[in-house]
Amino acid sequence: MNSPFPVNAVLTFQVPTGERRIDELGNPEAITQTLVVTAYVKEKTGLKRPPTETDRASEAQTLKIKGRCIEPQSLPLTLLAGAKATAKIGDLEGDFYLEPCLQSPFTEVTDALGAKLQGTFEVRVVYGARG
Repeated sequence: MNSPFPVNAVLTFQVPTGERRIDELGNPEAITQTLVVTAYVKEKTGLKRPPTETDRASEAQTLKIKGRCIEPQSLPLTLLAGAKATAKIGDLEGDFYLEPCLQSPFTEVTDALGAKLQGTFEVRVVYGARG
């Protein structure tokens, strides 16, 4: 079934496959695969972090985002709270950090609308050069 929500976001996660390999230093590391999630999201609240002394030409904007997964309709269980995705929401690009989200107990709702998702979207807004 097609979602009634329009796609306005693309989230790209690196999802662990459950397998491990040994790196060149002999340390085990998780093997991941790319998961691209299209979603419909909207801003929940707006938070603003002031620029640091070394970062005056831009300002980090942190937005609380909530929405629904469109494709795939739900996230894999291996994606835990805090998982980071590169994100493109509208014309903005940044990082998305997944937060826990209570899902509907009715699978028909998820099948019709997609699973809920929420998190924090961090984007850097760059201003014109100072003269």
